[in-house]
Amino acid sequence: MSIYDDTDIFKAYIRNVTEKDYFVDLIRKDDSLLTHIKSQKKLLINDIGTHEGTLFLKIMSALENTIRNKHVEVDAVEPSEPALAEFQKKNIDKYKINFFPTTYDAFTPNKNYDLTIASHCMYWSPCLKDIIVKMLNHSKFTYIIVRGKRGTHEIFSKFRHCVGNKMAQSYNANDVENILEEVIGNTHSVSAHNFTSELNISHCKRPENPEGEKLISFFLQNQYSRIPEEDKKNIHRWFNEKTDIIPNDISIFKIVANK
Repeated sequence: MSIYDDTDIFKAYIRNVTEKDYFVDLIRKDDSLLTHIKSQKKLLINDIGTHEGTLFLKIMSALENTIRNKHVEVDAVEPSEPALAEFQKKNIDKYKINFFPTTYDAFTPNKNYDLTIASHCMYWSPCLKDIIVKMLNHSKFTYIIVRGKRGTHEIFSKFRHCVGNKMAQSYNANDVENILEEVIGNTHSVSAHNFTSELNISHCKRPENPEGEKLISFFLQNQYSRIPEEDKKNIHRWFNEKTDIIPNDISIFKIVANK
């Protein structure tokens, strides 16, 4: 069972970080993407790591005027079946959504997408290069959202020995950038958008704070109750040395196929 099968843990992170709004605002103002969408009668989207569909639905709301009267079909890839079950309960009848309860490593695209969204979905893949190449081979516009060095990645790296999912990788924006430099030739154009969101860690400063326990579980991909007591003390001590709001670096890579 993945830690993200507990949807309350994921929701705790969403409540305490501002990053989703940055990406939605970027999409809303992306003239090249909007021009492409307007030229299409049918819009094909690959949402990788969709979880409960929170980000996807925000994007659809931002694009509401642009996608009006268009057929929107989505391949939603997410290994957490409880999260997909939550997604299916939402008001999504206006879109054709195909749910794939699997990892992107195991997913085989059978169409070419207008838009691929890969939001924080690559941290468990053994070969980052393979999945990036797969995305680019099957999409006109690809957006990869990945952590920078400060914030969530910083916490993960600091307490790596407490991470519950041993398949988890410590990828960050530098790794994605290096791979894109290696694999991108004249076939695609790349732009990077780096920003710092805010991460509220005030709940993590004291033990027996339910919100803090959920956040720590999220950061370390491990149930708080399973973390050794001595490690918990060190974790809370580290958070107490920080301000209540810490910088959370995020990079968004926009990759566009030239043909």
